[in-house]
Amino acid sequence: MKRGNLTNNYYYVFQHLVKTRLYIIFSFLLLIIVMNFGGCNKLPPADKQKNTGENLYLITIESGSYSGYNGSGMSLEIIENKNRFYDLYQTIHSIDLPQPEPPEIDFNTEIVLAAFFGRKPTGGYSIEFGDAQLVDKSKLNAEVLTKEPLTGSILTQAVTSPYALASVKRGEIKEIVFLNRDGDILKQIKLH
Repeated sequence: MKRGNLTNNYYYVFQHLVKTRLYIIFSFLLLIIVMNFGGCNKLPPADKQKNTGENLYLITIESGSYSGYNGSGMSLEIIENKNRFYDLYQTIHSIDLPQPEPPEIDFNTEIVLAAFFGRKPTGGYSIEFGDAQLVDKSKLNAEVLTKEPLTGSILTQAVTSPYALASVKRGEIKEIVFLNRDGDILKQIKLH
């Protein structure tokens, strides 16, 4: 075997190894980037409004994967006064240092809706409000959307407690009905 052919063979083998290693490194970096966008960070307060039909706007106050809510199951609440809202907000952010100040809500004209998914063993879970429809002038149907991780998903290995807060104009609303995405009633609450 000639020395030139052997050198060329080593060169091609070396070149193939470099390409393979670069591919592996690139794949690993891409995996890390995708995992960072996996919903494990708390979302900043949203200031956009979702049009939910019949000129009704559901305003997302904030949502996140981590909260101080310790319940094991889903909890849906309506908050009609400032004191209850401040207590709830403090509970949500009891795990944060420093704790953020609660946003200003005018409870003379608005109601706050709160949804908690409960403590979960990993990331990949979320809860949010979907559509809100005014059935008549006194009844509001609010859709609650939940998401669970797919089997075999790569997940954050941390206990999470997803939550969502939204506000809606009070108007003449006397009752709020929380529905799942299939339209099944999760909870009905009459306002005071």
